[in-house]
Amino acid sequence: ENHKTWSYAPKGQPPAIKSSGKRLKLNIISAISPSGLMKHMIYLESMTAKLFIKFMNNIIRNSTKKVFLAVGNLKVHHGKLVQAWLKERSNKIELFFLPPYSPELNPDEYLNNIIKNKMQSLPQAHSQDELNSNVHGILKQLQNDHSKFRKIFDYDKIKYAKVEAKPKNK
Repeated sequence: ENHKTWSYAPKGQPPAIKSSGKRLKLNIISAISPSGLMKHMIYLESMTAKLFIKFMNNIIRNSTKKVFLAVGNLKVHHGKLVQAWLKERSNKIELFFLPPYSPELNPDEYLNNIIKNKMQSLPQAHSQDELNSNVHGILKQLQNDHSKFRKIFDYDKIKYAKVEAKPKNK
């Protein structure tokens, strides 16, 4: 069954877009650094401890330095499985919890806005595969051009995460 979604149209024409009415969705978990590095994972199911651990494994896999990861306050982030995993890797990764209900402090929320804005410039996806492909394309484009999300760390509320390299004392 076709549904109509309302939009902009030239004068005298109905601003309607035919759509299937089926809502497509996916989830993205990502981590970005002030230097322009980005790791991400697209998933369809709900976030679980095992999925979060898989993502953190991906982050630390090739890292030569300890990773400091700012996260929201999802229940999953505080779970026993995650905390046990972190304890075993305390020399490789450490989580910093952002205050509750503070998306303006989360660099990933700004990245999400960039992705959503870029999605609006693409034709509407009509299948889950098409949606996945569109999002993968945007993420790949962002990974190849770091300037867009490096600027995120210039926002006043995000400057806390912009760590400058300090010379070591000899």
